[in-house]
Amino acid sequence: MKTFQQLLVAPAALGLLSPVVVQAAELNLDDVNKYVSREQVTSINQFSDVKPTDWAYQALSNLIDRYGCVAGYPNGTYKGGQAMTRYEAAALLNACLDRITEVTD
Repeated sequence: MKTFQQLLVAPAALGLLSPVVVQAAELNLDDVNKYVSREQVTSINQFSDVKPTDWAYQALSNLIDRYGCVAGYPNGTYKGGQAMTRYEAAALLNACLDRITEVTD
């Protein structure tokens, strides 16, 4: 990409990032905690749609077995092939960080 084109694209890219900052500041952690605590799983086998051949199977299994910080959907699925919302990402990260803090303290 030529320098002139980069200068045209940079402001547009920065404009896309500003809504993310505003929405992150508005995140209600109480709602995130309620979401996570509702559907916690204790075994990867509880997910009907996760198979040992899935590329992230081992990573997901480790998060569940070591830290117990993964939540699923009420119907017993994980929906690993779908995009994650920022709320879901915050819920997962929050639950894992809380659990890691408990384990390491």
